[in-house]
Amino acid sequence: MLARSLYSLGVAGYGLMVRLASLFHPKARQWVQGRRHFPVANATTRAGWPRIWVHCASLGEFEQGRPVIEAIMDSQPGAAVILTFFSPSGYLIRKDYPMASQVEYLPLDSPLHARRFVEEFAPQLALFIKYEFWYHYLDALRRRGIPYVFISAVFRPSQVFFRSWGGWFRNRLASASGIFVQDQASLDLLHAWGIDRAVLSGDTRYDRVSQVSAQARELEGISGFIRERACLVAGSTWPEDEKALRAVLGAADEGLCLIIAPHEVDESRIRSLMASLSPSAVRYSSLNESRGDARVLVIDNVGMLASLYRYADLCWVGGGFGSGLHNILEPAAHGKPVLFGPVHQKFPEAAALIAAGGGFSISGGPAAVQVILGMLARPSEVRKAGEISREFVQKRRGACDIIMEGIHALKIGKDNPLPNL
Repeated sequence: MLARSLYSLGVAGYGLMVRLASLFHPKARQWVQGRRHFPVANATTRAGWPRIWVHCASLGEFEQGRPVIEAIMDSQPGAAVILTFFSPSGYLIRKDYPMASQVEYLPLDSPLHARRFVEEFAPQLALFIKYEFWYHYLDALRRRGIPYVFISAVFRPSQVFFRSWGGWFRNRLASASGIFVQDQASLDLLHAWGIDRAVLSGDTRYDRVSQVSAQARELEGISGFIRERACLVAGSTWPEDEKALRAVLGAADEGLCLIIAPHEVDESRIRSLMASLSPSAVRYSSLNESRGDARVLVIDNVGMLASLYRYADLCWVGGGFGSGLHNILEPAAHGKPVLFGPVHQKFPEAAALIAAGGGFSISGGPAAVQVILGMLARPSEVRKAGEISREFVQKRRGACDIIMEGIHALKIGKDNPLPNL
């Protein structure tokens, strides 16, 4: 079929472009280097226990899938989880994830790669998180009778499955053993196209951020940096976010401090950020050696952000000026008002949090100054918005339980035979 052939050519073309980009861009280079060798199965499974393949695009999707992975391992402690990533940002951070028996990059989608990967790892079940729809991998699983499930999925009418010529890909959706969607619109869309193995589960991120906020740890030096000042914590920021935050710092008095954790923490990025904030900024790695009057703390490592939000009066989440809004649910779970840029149309939780009164969309520097300084002048409003955010998250937990019911119904586990391979 022409559409399927064009898909395969497009995927191959993408791989070629990344290889060309790897000559200039470190992330592309990591993507290519991670795929120099085809993955070989080395995960061992105790007799009778299943092998389960979980695929995530990157770190954010991993966090969505993590509650399900851990629930599976609770019920199937002898199982082997094969975890794959498309992006280096997920793989490099979670390559040592202890619940996985093996962590790999997913080879680029092609008939040969898909057949070889499925034959090599022979999973008893495959789980794909959110937007990960790879035709040849789904086809290889279907041909070998291996059930596959989509978790926290979101669908839009513009996707290839719902075009008049998209039946070849839509059939792979229809072959899924379960599709657990985040919202009613996705469920209605699937049902309208005759795909009936879909269930409205909600978003597993609510389960995950609730776990993370409950496990937030004390961070050395943070309380001493904040002292008695109001604190704005900005997470996963990009340069456009930082431009607005500098406007806030310029307009605020010494009673406000900023803790900023940029999305990228390579040395060149940290140096650039420090230069744009100097002389009021200090790195976290140098905090013990710094002067005591610094107004800005730059987090120059990975892994602190989820616990940092607990220290905030207000939280800013980056990516809302076009690069892709990051996780607004983590600060909301801590009971904090959440601010972000205006480009969030593909993130339904942002519109819902705004409507509830816990989220605030900011168009740029002047609006950031007005909203943030206005809120800090009215502490009761900050507390109210924070409580709304906390309740917003708590009410939406439970997706993991619904998904696990569906997985258990597949009867995959100890003493259930592997599919005929």
